[in-house]
Amino acid sequence: MAAANRRVRRTALLVGFYGVLLILLLTVVSSYVELDNKSQLSAYDNSWNDISAFHDDVEALDGVVTNSVVSSPLLLAEIEDPSHTLFVISGVERDTLSFPHFDDDGFISFSDADGYSDAEVEAIIAFVRANGTVIVLDDFGFAGSLGSSLGVKYTGYPLYDTVYVHSLDYNYVWACIQANPCGMDNATLDPESFGTHPTWALENAKSTHPCAEWSAPVFTYADAGLCAHHWNPDTSRIEYNGTYRLLMNGPTALEIEIGKRSTLATPKVQSNSSREAAIDVNGDGEIWAGNEQTEETPDLANQNFPLYVEVCETTKCEAGKEGRIIFVADGSLLSNALYDYSGFNRGEYGDSSK
Repeated sequence: MAAANRRVRRTALLVGFYGVLLILLLTVVSSYVELDNKSQLSAYDNSWNDISAFHDDVEALDGVVTNSVVSSPLLLAEIEDPSHTLFVISGVERDTLSFPHFDDDGFISFSDADGYSDAEVEAIIAFVRANGTVIVLDDFGFAGSLGSSLGVKYTGYPLYDTVYVHSLDYNYVWACIQANPCGMDNATLDPESFGTHPTWALENAKSTHPCAEWSAPVFTYADAGLCAHHWNPDTSRIEYNGTYRLLMNGPTALEIEIGKRSTLATPKVQSNSSREAAIDVNGDGEIWAGNEQTEETPDLANQNFPLYVEVCETTKCEAGKEGRIIFVADGSLLSNALYDYSGFNRGEYGDSSK
């Protein structure tokens, strides 16, 4: 009888142990996996918040091959020619799942920072040091671990600016990639405020953009390829002018961490908001700002906030001769709704909640 009771207790303990273990396992996994999560920013789906239009345009270019490394940036190590490769990160939507490891201080760590793991960050930086180019498009996602390792912080606060598309609404903010912010002329952008790209300006012979070297006539928009935005149909020529503007939808702001040590060069801000911009720190949809941040005035206003930051391999940052990472403060920049707004307005990408 006693032996039978011991077997029952042992069986009950084992069932209880494995039951608790299963619950813990499901709890951990559920924190990283959402079974009902709807995909977005997919290169292969065709909703308004996917990036299939951008993918299709690139795929159609002669001599360009696209590949997905969505599983992990560790796959970048397999690329044979990083100097002719562009790695685009559009919206980092996952947290990182990490195994126990030793951190920089020699202690055991059970997790990495949000987003990419330490090994993945190192793989991306190694890709850049091999002359690869990376573009990080994010706002409220998980690009923090990559950015912070290089001295670039995504604040995660909504940004509002007076330089926006009045025909849409205040969420659609203009970012001009130039030394000084562009301005408005009533309800439209002021052409007199336009400058040139700090890297790809025409007057800098060392930074000549590939489109600036295109001298042959181009008779169709499709033949212009990635230089199509410089194509003049009246002259059938690529007329490069070095002026770049990005239309953002609900961006955040970037912040440069002064004195941050990294394996790459110091970050350079290449696009700022206007001086009239503000960020909603407490997320209440209103701007309450003063001379100091307090409970009554928690937000920040009337200052330039970085929107586009470039980190190069060296301080020279020579175009075409070294790798670089570009951080942009909007994860939806390549979404079908923005990239192909004409098709979006025709209803080609379904209904949108925004």
